[in-house]
Amino acid sequence: MEVNFPLHACVRGVSRKEMSESDRKEPNPKRKRTPLIQNAAFLKVTLEDLQTEINSQGCVDTYQNGTAQSGKKASAEISAYNTSLKNYTTIIEKLDKMLPPEQKKSKLDAFTNDE
Repeated sequence: MEVNFPLHACVRGVSRKEMSESDRKEPNPKRKRTPLIQNAAFLKVTLEDLQTEINSQGCVDTYQNGTAQSGKKASAEISAYNTSLKNYTTIIEKLDKMLPPEQKKSKLDAFTNDE
């Protein structure tokens, strides 16, 4: 599955000071959520692609350094998957904290009562 996300739309080159000043001027929570949602969507697709790669190629690569040294190591895909999963989890937690309390409860109820 290929998704063309404009990365420049997800990451803006704004300094921390500029961001905090602009947030004080315009306290629009939607403005904070949109890049997080875009990044979460990008990471979800990336994680799915990496899972496919890991399932087909495995999570271990063999290496050969010269003639005397060889061994096994974690594949590049597994390292990228672990990093992406950590970032995805962090973004989802941030988005969850932005939900109003009544929506959090309803989402929890929907999850626990899911059939």
